[in-house]
Amino acid sequence: MALPKTLKTMVLFHGDQTWLGEVSNVTLPKLTRKTSDWRGGGMPAGVPIDLGMDNLGELTFTAGGPMQKTLSAFGGTLTGLPLRFVGEYKQQDTGLIDVIEVSVRGRYSDIEFGEQKVGDVGSFKGTVKLSYLKIVWNGSTLLELDPLLGTEIVDGINIGSTLFKTLGLI
Repeated sequence: MALPKTLKTMVLFHGDQTWLGEVSNVTLPKLTRKTSDWRGGGMPAGVPIDLGMDNLGELTFTAGGPMQKTLSAFGGTLTGLPLRFVGEYKQQDTGLIDVIEVSVRGRYSDIEFGEQKVGDVGSFKGTVKLSYLKIVWNGSTLLELDPLLGTEIVDGINIGSTLFKTLGLI
């Protein structure tokens, strides 16, 4: 039996700028594979057929007040916005630490100023629709997804490269 890992500390980077102490929470992207059920003759039940990635999802964050760099990037290019989440997770029963980095690129789809009240910490939320995603766990790349380059690396294996090789693009 093991106890869960808990997030001990985190920071969000916007390009080369650190938002240490400014961002209170980050919602990492939900990864979804597009599937279609298939039940051929003689099969007692259907099975999901993998049709590839649905999309890369989105990353959202909440800061304590307006963020100028976020507003400056609104309406930018699809691949021009680099964000990087770094979280330190502690295993509660063993004390072991895992460092998880999630690097993304994309475009702001929503910026919400939230309620601004004198004397209170404000709320400022940003949502980024992703065009690139990379997850590094303790220094090893676990997942890298770049639909624009045909990259779909899972645990070191580029499962998306055969099509691009067939087409002579890589």
